[in-house]
Amino acid sequence: MSIINTFQNTNAASAALKAASKDSPAKVKKALQDFESLFINQMLSVMRQTVGKNTLFGGGSGEKVYSSLFDAELSKLMARGGGIGITDMMMEQFNEGSNAAMAKAAADAPQGGISLDKALKNR
Repeated sequence: MSIINTFQNTNAASAALKAASKDSPAKVKKALQDFESLFINQMLSVMRQTVGKNTLFGGGSGEKVYSSLFDAELSKLMARGGGIGITDMMMEQFNEGSNAAMAKAAADAPQGGISLDKALKNR
């Protein structure tokens, strides 16, 4: 996987996360798993580059194609199976951020039951 494809996939995962954050926690978790899958895929492809080539059976362009497909599928399975913990950590951060935003909104809300009409007239 080239670095340009990685950035495009990361941007797609980021866009999916933003869209999912408006809907439900399940969609957020799916978007985070997709992001973790991209991270694991990049890690596997870099790790594969450090291993020597098998001269007896290996080689050729077919091996490169199938190795990248195998890494992509393996990374998806790893992310769905718990991965390396990125999804859980990001989900925890996401929830803390949402809770902090709600607490700030509640603290900034006017006290005493002022109506929206009165608040807009006093501006």
